[in-house]
Amino acid sequence: MREFNEMYVIGIDHGYGNMKTANCCFPTGVMKSDTEPTFISDLLVWNGKYYSIGVGHKEFTADKFNDEDYYVLTLAAIARELRRERITEAAVFIAAGLPLTWVSEQKAEFKKYLLQHDAATVLIDTIFYIIITVIQIAAELADVMLLSPDLRAAEKDLKEFIADYRFIQEQDIHTVADLQANIDKSRAQLSELERERKTLSNRIRRPKSPEDESKNKERRKAISRQMKPVCEKLRRAEKILKKSPHLYELLKQEYELERKARARYLDRSR
Repeated sequence: MREFNEMYVIGIDHGYGNMKTANCCFPTGVMKSDTEPTFISDLLVWNGKYYSIGVGHKEFTADKFNDEDYYVLTLAAIARELRRERITEAAVFIAAGLPLTWVSEQKAEFKKYLLQHDAATVLIDTIFYIIITVIQIAAELADVMLLSPDLRAAEKDLKEFIADYRFIQEQDIHTVADLQANIDKSRAQLSELERERKTLSNRIRRPKSPEDESKNKERRKAISRQMKPVCEKLRRAEKILKKSPHLYELLKQEYELERKARARYLDRSR
């Protein structure tokens, strides 16, 4: 990996047996899961899914862009190179190639395939996953300390972060847009239920009969019970929307502090 004009150039060899970069090599295998696997070594979390990297062996295919596997393996290769330098955010230039006999036929398609997401979207589920993992590691290992005072202060909220993360998973939320759509949906549901409840309240004030009044009261109670979980869902989603930018900044702050600490250590070692 080389840095050039504030961009990191990473060469990747998309081999049939192994994925190779300048500093790492791992089997061309990937296994996708909707839930977090028990063993999280070499795990890539992307787009709301869990990918175990280097597991199994991908069957030979002349067209490497027919499924998402090589794209996921490309993300894994980039992540490994950046991790070596303790970099968590970067503009990346991918230097990739094809066998000479395939360049003319597949060059354009392979380039389009690798650049299908040319700008990363900040994933809320990933932010919470990283925050939880970092805090848990710091709590379990005596020789690991979080450098950011704000992130250390957030350790006391671990249980709440885990509850938020479970909610995000249950609601299939990945991006800010997903979260906002979830909030809008809950608000619409509450608005509809509130209109129905007001209509019933008016009928109760002017009942046609005692039986009608009793029936409307029971219906109003049922609607109130329906509204309670929707209100709770809305409150949690709004809270997550409010706190997620702060958590993202905490991660960036921790990264900057670690980068500076590493630079000072390297200077003293010279």
